[in-house]
Amino acid sequence: MHSPAHTPSAGVNSLAPTVPASQTLDCDGALELLDHSSVLYLEIVQGYFRELADLPARLDGLLRKTDLQEATQALHTCKGASLTVGAKLLYETCRQSEMQLKALRQSGRALDDTARQTMQAAFERAVADTRQAIADVMVSLGIKAAAFSAKALAGAGARALVTDLLALRNLLARSDMRAIEKHKILCTKHSAAAAQLQSVSAPLKAFDFAQAVVQCDELIRNFSAPQRT
Repeated sequence: MHSPAHTPSAGVNSLAPTVPASQTLDCDGALELLDHSSVLYLEIVQGYFRELADLPARLDGLLRKTDLQEATQALHTCKGASLTVGAKLLYETCRQSEMQLKALRQSGRALDDTARQTMQAAFERAVADTRQAIADVMVSLGIKAAAFSAKALAGAGARALVTDLLALRNLLARSDMRAIEKHKILCTKHSAAAAQLQSVSAPLKAFDFAQAVVQCDELIRNFSAPQRT
């Protein structure tokens, strides 16, 4: 498989809209690396898909620390895993973010809030696009999207959703306009829960942040409740 191209358009300072799947995931290249074994690729990509559920929240916490070593390592690990499954966009986003953090550490400088927010937003967007591209690949390999997404939301995925909803609620409580973009990202990232997440859309469009908080609280309660089997 060819290494992802190092293009400026995939940089951490970009908040571009969802990119085409062909620029996000190189499934054919990954399959070639695995001797065209779709079964093996499926096993690897399912684990990778589940890991993506917790990554944005985990990275956000690591980027807030004074010592950026753990954040740098997390990005390096994600970069390697992304290369294995052919996740070109996320690979490049991790690569550039890792380089930025290494430069800061070497110079003894801190990651300021603006840079942290920009890096986090770019990472969340890349993760959301990657999750969607992987879900589409699962369909092409004969797995129903709904069933696959439901598995991804189980366990750690459900906890990640609640964590993201709490982050959204914090923005809503401050009437922060970034809540609009955050909500869009959550709908893509947690595609299996997109229908439920739409309950926040109407008040957001009306800039009724108080009602959006109410809807968000209800979602947090629902997804925090024990899942019945």
